[in-house]
Amino acid sequence: MTSQSPARAGLSARTSRIIGREEELWLLKECLLARGERHYLYFWAGGGLGKTRVLEELQHMVEEAGPGYYSSGILDLYHTDTHSSSDVERAIVEGLDPMGKYFCRYRQERARYELLRERGTDPSVLERLREALSTAFVEDCRQMALEARKLVICFDTVELLQYESSVVEQMAGLDMVDTRIRSWMLDKLARLANVLVVLVGRPKPHSPGETVDHQARLVNDMQRAFGDDLTVRELKALTLDEARDFIRMVTGDVQVIPDQDLSIVHHLTGGRPIFMHLIVDLIQVLAREPRQILDLFREHAGLLDSPQDDERLKVARQQVEVAILRGIFSERSEIGGYLGRLALMPKGVNDEILHRVLGMPLAEAQKLLTRLESLSFIKRYRAPAGAQRLHGERLFLHDEVYHLLTGEVMPHLRLNEREVANGLINNYYDRLIAEMGRQLSSQPTEERVKMRERLHKLEVERLYYSLVRNPAEGYAEYKRLSDEACRQRWVGQGMRLLDEFLRFYNDTERRNQFEAVGIDHEQVIRESGQLWVERFHWWGQYSKEVEFARRILDQPEAFAIRPQEDSAILGNVAALWARARAMLYGFEETVTEEILGVLRGLHSSEPAPTGLVLALLEKLPPLAECTPEQLLARARLCTSIGYEYRWSGDLVWATHYYGQASAALRKLGTHPDELAIVLNNLAFVYARQGRITEARILGDEALGINEEKGNDYSRGLTLSNLAHVERMAGNFAQAIKDAEEALGIFRTLEDPHGTVRSLLSIGYSKRRLAKDELVTSHTLPAIPRELEEAQAALAGAMEVALGGGLESEIPGLKAELGRVFRELGRGHTRLEGLAKGIESYRKAESLLREALEWPGWGIADQAEIVQDLAECLLLSGDARGAEEAMAEAEARIGAAHRIIPGQQVPEGTLPTQYFMPLGKVERQRGDIAFERGQYKNGIYHYFLAYLYFQRFSPVSVERDDTIGRLYAHMRRLGVEAQAELVGQVHAWTSELKDPRAQVGSFHKILKDLLGV
Repeated sequence: MTSQSPARAGLSARTSRIIGREEELWLLKECLLARGERHYLYFWAGGGLGKTRVLEELQHMVEEAGPGYYSSGILDLYHTDTHSSSDVERAIVEGLDPMGKYFCRYRQERARYELLRERGTDPSVLERLREALSTAFVEDCRQMALEARKLVICFDTVELLQYESSVVEQMAGLDMVDTRIRSWMLDKLARLANVLVVLVGRPKPHSPGETVDHQARLVNDMQRAFGDDLTVRELKALTLDEARDFIRMVTGDVQVIPDQDLSIVHHLTGGRPIFMHLIVDLIQVLAREPRQILDLFREHAGLLDSPQDDERLKVARQQVEVAILRGIFSERSEIGGYLGRLALMPKGVNDEILHRVLGMPLAEAQKLLTRLESLSFIKRYRAPAGAQRLHGERLFLHDEVYHLLTGEVMPHLRLNEREVANGLINNYYDRLIAEMGRQLSSQPTEERVKMRERLHKLEVERLYYSLVRNPAEGYAEYKRLSDEACRQRWVGQGMRLLDEFLRFYNDTERRNQFEAVGIDHEQVIRESGQLWVERFHWWGQYSKEVEFARRILDQPEAFAIRPQEDSAILGNVAALWARARAMLYGFEETVTEEILGVLRGLHSSEPAPTGLVLALLEKLPPLAECTPEQLLARARLCTSIGYEYRWSGDLVWATHYYGQASAALRKLGTHPDELAIVLNNLAFVYARQGRITEARILGDEALGINEEKGNDYSRGLTLSNLAHVERMAGNFAQAIKDAEEALGIFRTLEDPHGTVRSLLSIGYSKRRLAKDELVTSHTLPAIPRELEEAQAALAGAMEVALGGGLESEIPGLKAELGRVFRELGRGHTRLEGLAKGIESYRKAESLLREALEWPGWGIADQAEIVQDLAECLLLSGDARGAEEAMAEAEARIGAAHRIIPGQQVPEGTLPTQYFMPLGKVERQRGDIAFERGQYKNGIYHYFLAYLYFQRFSPVSVERDDTIGRLYAHMRRLGVEAQAELVGQVHAWTSELKDPRAQVGSFHKILKDLLGV
């Protein structure tokens, strides 16, 4: 570099008024003053033709129009602050209404949404709130429009909407998902009233082999959305006379370009103001030999009359553009050297960046920026109102300068940009991100929301430079950050990352850089497909997830997925598809069969059962040899199949697959949130089988993971699950404590589903406490207060479920409320006689029958409710009705599960959970027989009940409870009767032909308890 100082470089400033846009300005003014009408204007042109300047003139018009005219300001989609629909939405609100007079509902709902997202609530809750935000935005805009003369919304650099999409998005229609800016704009802006929306941009250049006309597609989309209210206008190049006026204004009437040269200068620059401005700067200041600049044009004087499509003219224009930019970025001048470095920092620069990356003293950096700000090809960016600022104000080069920056303009461009990117990452971004990460954890939730946004935007900017420095590392970083954004339900951050990646990757030269490091286009397509399934899943958009995942599973080749080589991708997609269906529809046998087929495909090179879409999945290596992707696929598949087995009633196989999932996730070591989910599920299944110790150990481990991650939502789920464990253990006091703690979390998170489940658990546990007192106490001074508390908890749950759209929870709440009224009937009967209890019994019967009408119950659940109904009928004095209900419970389970000593032994492959209601039926029959004095018949039914509970689980709580209840009956009998009945048990035991029965303990326990 020479010693020329930037301070002495007399570079020309921007023109004080716009030249040559009279028609466009007239159209803008006409639309602005048309009160009550809607207008959508799309101005498009090549680079450097003054598109942004048109928007700036519109801002002046709004200011001059006076009160009642409101503008959003210019929202430039180039910047990180406007990379998501959420960012754009907020920027419009704060731009139109900086004083906070309007958009009260929107602001309140947004603050609520951001707070709950930071706390980590249920994804379906966040999704409903996110959708409601856009509705509030439109409604508040329309309300403001009623009082305004005109609302004006301006977008710059809308060509980037053409870069938002990839093959995956286009093929699956995902580029119209409402989280994308393009689809948000086309949908939400079309609903506004009394608005002038102005969009400016350039057509996206075609990539080699590309057939899609992105500009035509964008215009067609706008026409469909905005209809007759849309006007599309191309900004033409300046005419020769307009170019003469422009140059005269730039130079202050100093003749820099002779009249005889002006025509060829105009022709070769295409009438683009930016290049004429740069030529003036070169001639006046930057070029050592100004005459050489004019000589370059004179060499092509023969092309003055050539048509625009003349190939020679295209070549000459490219040569001129390269020469001009070489002059601007010339290392021979100090300012040119700095401009060259700024050109390699497209995320903008401020004094701190110049100081830390280029080593400039802060004072010198500030002077340089002050000098550069007035240049025609420099833009100063200010974050839109409401956005969290990252670096204060920053300077950017004109987008056409970035666009034309090639190796011809800057020698060793790839080497230089990697060097600059490395400096930015190491000396600026890593330091800021690490510092902000440390501060984040110590901040209150409200402050974390603001700080989180700044951190996210820093990560997005760093991603760009990471992709520049090393595409392979950058791509891995993109996937890692996207996965984190998915799991934390940061929808806006996920879209910022996606847009940043696609804008980089959809450039032909950048895509070639990916290929050079071994990342081909097919890999990006298939991994993008899986990532969209992940997004929908973690965002709680289960319907979209099911639809899109099904497309991948049915046509994997359309997404460049190879069934043999890409089994991990298919396995992950299939597992999440099954999980989403479970969230939407509960247990489905067809899903179990399909996922089981997938899992068999992973374990064997043999095809899975006929008709399964994933029959050709290649065998995965042993657990110890699995890649991280394969481990995750195995874990998720096992989790999904464990769920299906659990709800189909086969707890043994559910335990097996949940255990496999746990092992895979422990080995993977990178997904503690999913490990906690598996541990909760496994704890539930263990507790259901009576393995309480194991259940508590796993539940406590899951709770520790949640607390370490600071995830309140997951902590609430684990506490709710621990309440289930304690309920199954009969420890109802602890169950209430765990459920109440979970309830506090879910209420804070405004999670209706968690709130309902917690209240249900509290109601259940209080009812059981009351029932124990009613059944075992010799004296009963009053109805146990726990029944009133249980009733209140369930009524509260019912109210929340109805208000939260959780209709599927209502049947379970009715069933439990029916059981509460049954116990109220028992209490009133004991205190005042059956006549007083009958009303409660009738209410209980009505609620249980209503609950039973729900089609979503599994068979075992149906039988359980029918059994509860039978007990209610028996207590109310309807013995015949009770017998009919017990027979109905057996019929719902089916004859295949029946145990008939000496005649029928159920198959070992039958779901174990079906044996539970059968055991309860037999136990109740035993109670009836003992009450009638039919002792042999009674102990026989208890013997069968023990067998059923044993088949359900050898360590089930119900099995042990059966012994206690039978002892209560037998202790009232004489010793001779006891001995006779125990001998009969011994005879029945010897007749059994079921090796799984293991009922010798039943006989031994009775002998030991009774001493006979």
